[in-house]
Amino acid sequence: MSRAFIHNKFLRAFVILLIVFGWIFSGWPKIQIMEAVTTETFTTSTTWTAPTGVTSVTAEVWGGGGGGGGGGENATTDGGGGGCLYFALKYAILWEC
Repeated sequence: MSRAFIHNKFLRAFVILLIVFGWIFSGWPKIQIMEAVTTETFTTSTTWTAPTGVTSVTAEVWGGGGGGGGGGENATTDGGGGGCLYFALKYAILWEC
């Protein structure tokens, strides 16, 4: 084999290796692991324990607005209702009890 052939073969292998390592370490293609999402709805106050393997919990709370006031016989306008409430928190579960 000639030196040029060996040199070209080495150079080709090096370029392929460089491309593969660049591909792996750049994160391309983006591989996304889908998370299992479970929703539980509570309509009363309760306690809840995170199942094994859960690493975070998002709690979302909605509150209904208040009803408007009815006008009396001498009232010139009715009272407006109260606004609703939305609140969200994301908790990280750092350890299991």
